[in-house]
Amino acid sequence: MGQSCICANRFYVHENVHYEFVTKLTSAVKSDLKAGDPMDPGVTIGPLINEKGLAKVEDHLQDALAKGAKLVVGGKHSALGGTFFDPTLITNVTSDMKCCQEETFGPLVPVMTFNDESEVVAMANNCRVGLGGYFYSKDLVQCWRVAEDLEVGMVGVNDCLLAAAETPFGGVKESGLGREGSSRALEQYLEIKYVCWGL
Repeated sequence: MGQSCICANRFYVHENVHYEFVTKLTSAVKSDLKAGDPMDPGVTIGPLINEKGLAKVEDHLQDALAKGAKLVVGGKHSALGGTFFDPTLITNVTSDMKCCQEETFGPLVPVMTFNDESEVVAMANNCRVGLGGYFYSKDLVQCWRVAEDLEVGMVGVNDCLLAAAETPFGGVKESGLGREGSSRALEQYLEIKYVCWGL
């Protein structure tokens, strides 16, 4: 549903695998995602939190389409009514679109293409928020380099489940200061005293 602050909000896919990625993701959206009552074990997509949340998804989608994005699947209110919105995938996305500059908090997947590492890191960092970022690579040196270059508070390398009670949770930029969880969270409740002892 995208209604989590650490959900992937933008997808950057290398141009060499873009078509294959979009084709497989479209197929998965159509076959694997079932909307309905979240208490039903077979349901994978529930409603948006409220009308305001629904309006934000619609606004981000319409903004993207007006600026040249291409609708691949979804893009409308669910037949279930209420605040249900069909899982939506768009391509031909550019960084000036609201879905790339704000957190959507809904079932909208904007897919952008890139050619090389420096380009995609710059694209990812071109945003006012910086809570979490995720990427996939088999190159260990690249993993460390990209993790350090991403302007986010948390990085998932070859994984997208990075939150845990024992880890520091928090971001940079407009995603806030400080950390929750882990021993790092205690620092907010402590006052540090510096003592200089002259001899």
